[in-house]
Amino acid sequence: MKRKNINYGFSIVELIIVAGILSLLSAVAVPISLNIFQKQQVARVSQDIENALKKAQNNAVYLKNDTDWGVKLASNTYVLFEGSSFSARDSARDESYDLSVGADFQTNYTGDEIVFDKFSGVPYEIISGEKTAKVGAGTITISAGSISRIINIVKGQMIYQTVN
Repeated sequence: MKRKNINYGFSIVELIIVAGILSLLSAVAVPISLNIFQKQQVARVSQDIENALKKAQNNAVYLKNDTDWGVKLASNTYVLFEGSSFSARDSARDESYDLSVGADFQTNYTGDEIVFDKFSGVPYEIISGEKTAKVGAGTITISAGSISRIINIVKGQMIYQTVN
């Protein structure tokens, strides 16, 4: 009787080929997933900051508590505040928000506060605790890695985002 030689299992060559294919797929998938995560992170943070700016502007226009409203941008947080400047604010009414880890922002403003004038809603910069000239146009750029979004604040009281 002839005996059949039946091999069950995988050879070492087959295992090495499969390991190589899996390594190649993960090398491609990891950067793509990180890029998607950064896009989502930047989109969320920029939307949150835009919403805080619009809320401050709406509160000022509709005379909430009959005062100016503003947003202060700090290194890891931003604060929606009531008052003519961050130093003259009513801190009990602050709404503070943390930036996501890895997200950063930059502005083309001189100061780090944007205050909206009560009733008119016109944006002003605050430098050394004092209102300066009206903001003609300004931007806040939110970025994480190579992904960025720009929040535009236009003299005509419009606040909107562009994807960079």
